Amino acid sequence: MSGRDFRPLNLPTYDWGKGPSTDYRDHEWFWPLNKRVLTVSFLNGTNEEKNIIRDLVNEHYNTIKMGIRFKFLQDGDSTSSDIRVEMANTSASLDGYLATTASHHAPTMWLDMSLERPGGPLPRDFDQRQSNILHEFGHALGLKHAHCHPDCKINWNHQFVQNRSGWSHEKLEAQIRKLNAGIFGLMPYDQKSIMHYTVCKGDTHSMVTVLQACHVLSKGDKKFLMAIYPPGSTDRTLKGVTERMWKPTSALWREGKKRRGLRPTTRQDLGHPNDEEAFLNNPLIYNETEYLGDLLGDRQTENLGTVLLQTILPRGYRYEIVSIAFFYCMTIYLLCVALFH
Repeated sequence: MSGRDFRPLNLPTYDWGKGPSTDYRDHEWFWPLNKRVLTVSFLNGTNEEKNIIRDLVNEHYNTIKMGIRFKFLQDGDSTSSDIRVEMANTSASLDGYLATTASHHAPTMWLDMSLERPGGPLPRDFDQRQSNILHEFGHALGLKHAHCHPDCKINWNHQFVQNRSGWSHEKLEAQIRKLNAGIFGLMPYDQKSIMHYTVCKGDTHSMVTVLQACHVLSKGDKKFLMAIYPPGSTDRTLKGVTERMWKPTSALWREGKKRRGLRPTTRQDLGHPNDEEAFLNNPLIYNETEYLGDLLGDRQTENLGTVLLQTILPRGYRYEIVSIAFFYCMTIYLLCVALFH
């Protein structure tokens, strides 16, 4: 797009206690809390393509218990839209609130809907298209790449990835650079996130790290969105986001604070204090047992006892605690043997 397609960015009102921080810039722009509906229009495309996009977004995003949703406008609707989708030969999106910098007639998202392949498309082509659509709509909500998480340990083979993708060095650096912690680092690194790139053989210096494409949102994606866009809430401070993501136990709350050294008195608002539109009245947290069952793993067979064990024994100290407990038990056992024999 040309320079004429962009307008000055009118930042939403934020209370950081100081100027916009590095974390805020790293995480791009989340939509204000009083923005309950993001309208979406199509600039081109067939009815089939539009229906595919609409159905996927309604199924995977509009069913999340968060305080914002996508609303697709009908063709010919003159209403100004927040997100404008153009079918193109590549997939990309402006991040979150940055969509407001584009002129009203210009696209804010580009989607490659083609399935061209000699002999016809394969099942994995449909999966990849779905992955691309959900990934770009994640960007539209302000989500960043999961592989840029500060805890991601992937050692990228930059030259190999550049040759495979055809990207310039600058573009590759922009796509995989590590982000500062802040809000983005409150949740654990999530390999199953829809925002994580596929990792192919040769993409890393280890030559063995391979991650398949994700075709649906992970539980981590959903929890993060519910915390960033809480229904019926005006609190998007770091403390508030952490409380929502690590509820309902005090152990989880302490772990959430410990991850980034967050102090309870921190005041760093990210959104407006008022809600102008009535929206979904769904609770953020279902109930304590169900939330704990979902918190630390995507395996449906994981039982509550395992989750509680993971909660009580933080990962960084788990082996030390178990070792001390084992040593203590063995000492008691040997004393008993010595006394009674």
